[in-house]
Amino acid sequence: MIPAVLLDVGGVITTPDHDMLRSALEPAGGDTTAAALDRAHYAGISALDGGFLASGVLNWRQYDAAVARAVGVAEERIDGTVEALEAAWRLVRGWHRIVPGALEGLRLLAETGVRLGVVSNADGTVADQLVAARVCQVGAGHGVAVAVVIDSTVVGIEKPDPRIFTFALDALGVSAEDAAGVVHVGDTIFADVRGARAAGLRPLHLDPYGDCPAAPDDHEHVRSLADVAQIVRSSQEAG
Repeated sequence: MIPAVLLDVGGVITTPDHDMLRSALEPAGGDTTAAALDRAHYAGISALDGGFLASGVLNWRQYDAAVARAVGVAEERIDGTVEALEAAWRLVRGWHRIVPGALEGLRLLAETGVRLGVVSNADGTVADQLVAARVCQVGAGHGVAVAVVIDSTVVGIEKPDPRIFTFALDALGVSAEDAAGVVHVGDTIFADVRGARAAGLRPLHLDPYGDCPAAPDDHEHVRSLADVAQIVRSSQEAG
């Protein structure tokens, strides 16, 4: 049985702010509808992960270029659009768009009774942002109750360093012998899958469009938090 579920935030609960993206993509003729921008984030993550798997290096320009291509920016305008996106990111570090279906999926997870926690590479404000958006909080509140929110800037360690997960497991009261059953849900290979594996946890790669550049049998994939809730329920029914 799954004793606990840990959740990334970016790409799982939130995606980049749409107004920020539009400021760079609209002048280049990109499709900046909400559906297109939601889709583009995961295309960007796939390119970032693919570059990492090929070279061992993270190149965020690959993310921005893939986002631009995903919304239909012409190839001759990609370089300029990447520069515009980089400038937009410097002005607004915004991950404020709630992933469609994420709140419903999070509530389904909470209804299973499984212990929940958040582990995010963030800027020190992720706990406050989740509270403000009424997504979740430690203890009672307007959102789903979780046991802990771990922000990499606050604890001074970021994924894929396995030590960041130790803070969450301690708060959840998960013993060392039960840690292997703990699920971590994230949208990246380089941080979430690699980090969870290094910590001895079970990674679930949230990949709603089937973009993952790794071999299909390299790790498990889910399309939504509702899928994760079903996996938890199946583990509970199996005893």
